[in-house]
Amino acid sequence: MNRVELKNNVTSLNISILLFAISIFIPAFQFYVPKVIRYMFLFVSVILLGFQVLKDYKLTNDIIMILFECFIFSALVILSRGITNNFFQWIIWFFEFWYSLVISIVVVRTKAYSGSILYYTLLFLLIFTTVTTIIGNQQYPYASRKLASGIVEDGAFLLSKNIGGYGFIYGLVLMVPCILRRSKDITNLFHKILCYAIVGLFLFCVFIAQYMLAILLIIAGIVFHLFSCIKRKSNKLMFATILMIIFLLFILFSEVIAQGLLNLSKKLSEYDSISDRIYSLYELFSGNGFSESSDANSRMDLYVRSIKTMFSYPLIGTFLFNNETLLGGHSDILDSIAGTGILGIIMILAIYRKWKGMIVKRSIVNRFYVVAVVFVILALTNTIFSSFQISFIMFLMPILSMRDTRTNEDCRN
Repeated sequence: MNRVELKNNVTSLNISILLFAISIFIPAFQFYVPKVIRYMFLFVSVILLGFQVLKDYKLTNDIIMILFECFIFSALVILSRGITNNFFQWIIWFFEFWYSLVISIVVVRTKAYSGSILYYTLLFLLIFTTVTTIIGNQQYPYASRKLASGIVEDGAFLLSKNIGGYGFIYGLVLMVPCILRRSKDITNLFHKILCYAIVGLFLFCVFIAQYMLAILLIIAGIVFHLFSCIKRKSNKLMFATILMIIFLLFILFSEVIAQGLLNLSKKLSEYDSISDRIYSLYELFSGNGFSESSDANSRMDLYVRSIKTMFSYPLIGTFLFNNETLLGGHSDILDSIAGTGILGIIMILAIYRKWKGMIVKRSIVNRFYVVAVVFVILALTNTIFSSFQISFIMFLMPILSMRDTRTNEDCRN
């Protein structure tokens, strides 16, 4: 591929990605722009991407194969949840979820991955919405949580203020290890400090939004990143040993930690959502278990329901019964396995294997490790299919964050 063809591929894909991303990173776009225009943006994005795919016969066949597997899996999941009023909404959600995966494949296979201009543009949009989300949550308490709860009367007004909701907040969670991974390749001290400042801004936004699980996942992502930076096995063993010692100290001094959590819960009483979740941790460390009214206890009940269904229908799941009440509804991984059985597990592994095979070369795959671990934990504890911000950042931002914009040796021919 010559330089002109590469430049054309980059330009076409950048436009395609931006058309898809603008409604992801700018919530106000969903309020001020009519739905028909938003779908036109998506349609043009798909057309531009389609032209790139059709240029390569092998890529076209590979995309068709993985889309077929995605279609089978999506159909099984939708059937397992029952033919409800959300049927067509689920179709749209899955389309947007898998579309990000397809874009990531095309970006890598056409050797047009990693454009600094595109990455910085998307990062600027993220930072802009992060700032407006922080301001919005200060002016309108619980704004991001209200968007997550789907309160219609508040939703339109909060979107008009460009306040990020559930998908945006957890998208920031995935961006933190992505930015930290990029900072690892940067030698300029000012740029490194800038990366850490952006991470701090994202952390503050998640805290202000009062998403306790998101805060814990960001911390976990930072720990996983530090572990991945250790090259020598002996140092990795030492790091793992330190974490084990910390875990044992948590057990030995559980009463002291419980009292500290109780005090912290009281000090953060103005942040009700975070305070309540810290109090749930206090109950856990104090040995009393979660109270019946706590959010943690409610979640555990939903997880247990999905796990029980999983073992009750291990072969075919619940998709033949069209009964959504058999699923907990708070873990897309547990619900998907419970709803589709062994067939669903096979489809998940097949999609993962094919996707990983299409983006191989260690320098690219390494970008996904920490982000993928956080993504899986998020999918185990929450819903992800309905949040295209999460899938976009998971599948695309690690690739776009690569600093070398013109090398081709990491792309598979």
